Amino acid sequence: MTTPFTSLLHRATDGWSLDRSGQTIKFAATKRATDPSAFAVDFLCGPHVAYPKQLQRLREQFFHIFNLLGGGEGRGGKLSDMKSLTTQDRDEILGWNATPPRALSSTIPDLFTSKVDDLPEGPAIHAWDGDLTYIELDVYSSALAQDLIQLRGVGRGSRVLVGFEKSMWNVVAMLAVLKAGAVCVPLEVSHPIARNQTVAEAASATILLTSPASAHRFAPLAPSVQIVQVSADSISETCLKQGINAAAVEPETVLPSDLAFIMFTSGSTGTPKAICLDHLCMATSIVAHGKAQHVDSTTRMLQFAAHVFDICYYEVFTTLLFGGCVCIPTDGDRINRLPNVINELGVNQAALTNTVAESLDPCLVPGLTRLSVGGEPISRELVHKWTANPEMRLCQGYGPSECAICCTAMVDLTPDDAPFNVGRAFQDSCRAWVVDPKDHDKLAPVGAVGELVIEGPTVACGYLNNAELTRAAFIDPPSWLPRDHCAVERCNEDQGQDNGCASTRLFKTGDLVRYHDDGTLGILGRRDTQAKVHGGLRIELGDVEHYIKGILQQPDLSMAVDVIIPKEASRRTLAVFFQPENLGDSGDAGGAGDCRILAGEAALDASRNLLTTLQEGLASILPKYMTPEVAIPLSTMPRNVSFKVDRRTLKDLASELPRRTLLHYSGTAPTVQESQSQPQHPLTTTAENKMARLWEAVLNVPVNSAADSFIRLGGDSIAAMHLVAEARRAGLGLSVKAILSHPVLSDMAS
Repeated sequence: MTTPFTSLLHRATDGWSLDRSGQTIKFAATKRATDPSAFAVDFLCGPHVAYPKQLQRLREQFFHIFNLLGGGEGRGGKLSDMKSLTTQDRDEILGWNATPPRALSSTIPDLFTSKVDDLPEGPAIHAWDGDLTYIELDVYSSALAQDLIQLRGVGRGSRVLVGFEKSMWNVVAMLAVLKAGAVCVPLEVSHPIARNQTVAEAASATILLTSPASAHRFAPLAPSVQIVQVSADSISETCLKQGINAAAVEPETVLPSDLAFIMFTSGSTGTPKAICLDHLCMATSIVAHGKAQHVDSTTRMLQFAAHVFDICYYEVFTTLLFGGCVCIPTDGDRINRLPNVINELGVNQAALTNTVAESLDPCLVPGLTRLSVGGEPISRELVHKWTANPEMRLCQGYGPSECAICCTAMVDLTPDDAPFNVGRAFQDSCRAWVVDPKDHDKLAPVGAVGELVIEGPTVACGYLNNAELTRAAFIDPPSWLPRDHCAVERCNEDQGQDNGCASTRLFKTGDLVRYHDDGTLGILGRRDTQAKVHGGLRIELGDVEHYIKGILQQPDLSMAVDVIIPKEASRRTLAVFFQPENLGDSGDAGGAGDCRILAGEAALDASRNLLTTLQEGLASILPKYMTPEVAIPLSTMPRNVSFKVDRRTLKDLASELPRRTLLHYSGTAPTVQESQSQPQHPLTTTAENKMARLWEAVLNVPVNSAADSFIRLGGDSIAAMHLVAEARRAGLGLSVKAILSHPVLSDMAS
């Protein structure tokens, strides 16, 4: 018996335990009386810790490692370096991924044309600003495509910016860009002009399509960017002047390997990452996830998402390529009157963030029969709420932007399903693998936490002009990958890959997951500093930190940005932690050891001043959702053994703060002087008391004064949507606009 094996056996006979998410499985080893060289190991745990099949799998892994230690592989080696994957695990994993992914060698314009042939008079768009049939959408988009080609010099590979408010013309413009063979680069009208300028420069785009109503917002991009206003009149006028017969226009030749979209997401160095999605990956993904989520010609899909998020492509292109109708409300109505517009537009299918889905009352939208949620794990309460109606079908989807909208889903959720379960990869289009977080050349055992790797033609080409990031995330095929894959021709762009070569696409998502016993995936968190806020909006914490350092110009300031979930709250909040100087003994609001959250008026002043500076400085640079909402002062910045910021300690500290206390660090709660100077306004009327109870249910803070402000107590547009739903259940009529316009309790109650 080798020394490592003997040592491990002796330790086992003394008793071991394995911690699984804060709970314990105990190992008890005993020697056999009949044979001193033999021993038995018992695995002991309660039924709530592990299922019998999990214990059986754990036993197999345990003895597999014992055998490795007893053989030549274990001699003098580290346990972490050994291949802990059992033959049983490997066979199961390969069985779950037995179907090789197949690329759909087509383009979005080609797939759309086939639907125009099938449903020429079918409804394609039902929007607040007009309706279009499939043939009308085809004619308008083809005419605009010819305008771009003949008058603007647009051709295959040109990058065209598209920036509209919610409008049917946004769909016309995106489709026209693709028909022209160009690449669609979406902009958000509400984003700071500096952010849109960065996107335009990074994409090397010189043309912007927008509406007459939004053109002034993009005016600072001129003259380097030509601004083209799109409307029915402008398209008709161009056709007349140029003699274009819109009905007879043939689209430009587009190849599946041509880029379709460049999507910009938050980047860790302050520069947004540009994800390159070609027609092949988009077409393959759309056909796969659209079929799985039951999109068809009867679908009337709500277009809710902002145009810069890939879920917008699901709402628009997945719907159109399956013959459905895209339903588009105004920007204001989608926030202020969401239940109303769902009913008025005849919506029967929607894709919403969990936060928005929680604010919506299913009873108010009886026609909505399919709902897809995603962005972050859902709660059991949300599942119960939306599946109470047997006619409703609830789906939880998952997919980073680098994997073309959606790559796995748990379809037709039931209350018994685990809320962290994101289902399986869509058959034929991609496969999902779980690898060792520190070494993607090693598959993780079933049940072990690992990093999710997506394989298949739905994976993007890479990051634009960023070979280093591309090589790190878009990896070469590891040795464990089955050789049954379909070769995928990459797009001819400089994304740091071998241009024009045939290759399997694999993307390291950075998401930590584990296989369940049935092969579905449970998502657990991130292995890097990427985070999500406001129900799934993706940000890089380093991106925010980069801009904060640039604004403050204080190289010695110890600071970190992270997402926290305060006590008594479920909403994620973006916070900046900092160590102020020269505060002396300011008291504290909680903590342990050397690192404590500072309290006292001096600390609160420092917090308010920092937050004001950041919000003013970041307003012209970053989207609002990337601006910290609270600034938390610390006695010292916690560090781990490698002297990096200990983010776990920061999250733990913040999670213990009551929501009312956290408000003092958000700049919304009144200062001590303000509290002392303000007259008291106790709740006196029945309406005020009723409204106060509704506020408490939504904001999770005590409300005792009729002078309290909904906004100063932490309310925002999302919280206002929740309040509207709660008020309606209580028989009160409120709107998001009225709440934000009249935030004082006495005014709202009256």
